[in-house]
Order: sequence, then C-alpha cells, then structure tokens
Amino acid sequence: MMRMLLVRGMLTGLVAGLLALVFARIFGEPSVGAAIDFESAGQAAMGETPEPELVSRGVQSTIGLATGVVVYAVTFGGLFAVAFALTYGRNGRLSPRATAAVVALGGYLTTFVVPFLKYPANPPSVGNPDTINERTVTYFGLVALSIALAIAATAADRQRGAGGLPRRRAVELPHRLAGHPAGPLDHHGPGVRSAGPASPGARIAVDASGGRDGRPRPLTSRTVTA
Repeated sequence: MMRMLLVRGMLTGLVAGLLALVFARIFGEPSVGAAIDFESAGQAAMGETPEPELVSRGVQSTIGLATGVVVYAVTFGGLFAVAFALTYGRNGRLSPRATAAVVALGGYLTTFVVPFLKYPANPPSVGNPDTINERTVTYFGLVALSIALAIAATAADRQRGAGGLPRRRAVELPHRLAGHPAGPLDHHGPGVRSAGPASPGARIAVDASGGRDGRPRPLTSRTVTA
C-alpha cells in the first residue's frame, strides 16, 4: 500500500514538474536573462571584468532548469505521498480526496507561503554576493521552523481534541445506562470514575469501542450474574 502511494505521489510530482518547467521556460527565463544582461552591462560600465561562467546560460536555461525543477517536483511528490499516508484516517471522516487537499494546502502554506511572507526571495542580480550563503541558510532555517511549528500545532490540536473521552465513556457510560451511579474518583485520572459493583442479573450496556477518535460506537450488553 505504501509503495503504491509513494509511486503515485512521485508520478504526480513528475507531471507537476513538467508543467512547472513549461511555465518557467516561457515566463521565468526571459526575466532571468534580462536581469543577467543588466548586471553584465553594469559591470562593463564600471570597467569590471565579468566572472567566467562555470555553466553556460544555454545549459542553465534548458537541461539545468529541467533537471532542477523535475527532480524537485518528484521529491516533493514522494514527500506528499508519505504525508498523506500518515494523515489519512486520523482527521475525522475526511475522504481520501479531502485529506489530499488538506495535506496539499497545509504543505503549500507551511513550506512556501509562510517563509515567503517573512523572508521573500531577492530578484535576480539583486543582493550582496558575499551574503548568499548566510541568506540561504536563514531561508531554509525558516522553512524548517515553519514545518516544525505546523507539526507541533497539529499534535497539540489532536491531543486537546481527544481529551480522554473514549476511556471516560468506557467507564461511566455502562453505569449510567444501567441506572447505577458511577463510583468515586480514582487513579484513572481527572473526571474518570471507577465502576461500582453491579447487582446480580442486571443487564449493563458495554461500550465495545476502543477507538481513539472519540466517536460513539455500537453498544453491546451482558448479564452480570452472582
């Protein structure tokens, strides 16, 4: 199951990467080329010698662009599949499509929107070359912090939503349905009462769940004999 999800996620990333490549080639590369020409003209006007190109612009705008975008997209497709597998079935009654939409939106906001709003990227040929490494580390550190905070917030929300309801129902509900008051507070935790003795022959409803989502489960009954 996990292998199938991973393959499908990577294939989805491949398709998205090809679409992103077409968009970048049509709308992105002309702006990057114009910025590089502007930078080169400024250096020539100041009498500076242009730095030699380690990789030609022809390679950068074709093979280099395709490799970077497609590999990036396939990787994120695989990560999305893993996130979906960990999330599906743990967010109430969301369908697979709704879960995928929530995971995709959460990933987009966490890994791109929040870091971009706090620390937007510089346009091409703008910025001090001496601070490239520092700015790169700072940006990816902000991305990691955003992801960590999102995971912590999700875990805290799930823990607060659980609230110990399944266990409390399992202890108190049978006695309420049978007409017996629950016993005094004991070591099970705040607000959880221990079961009092039942009279012989009484039929007591029993919570047959054991689930973690706190939703009501079908009730069964048993007869308590002396």
